[in-house]
Amino acid sequence: MPNEKQQIDALNTLVNGVRLAQSRGTYSLEEASDLCAAVRTFTDPPEVASRPADDVVAAKRKPGRPKNS
Repeated sequence: MPNEKQQIDALNTLVNGVRLAQSRGTYSLEEASDLCAAVRTFTDPPEVASRPADDVVAAKRKPGRPKNS
């Protein structure tokens, strides 16, 4: 029987495989949602990043222009 470290390493390999497959568009939206929930059970939550839409708005904003204009 594998020891605890081997089990953790194997689980990390599976999580990384799921992430790689998702980045390649392997899963449907529903499958991705289910797998994401399962992965979150075993991993730390990701750091909060800005949304891509916010980045686009910021890129289009003119320098020196207030954010809420």
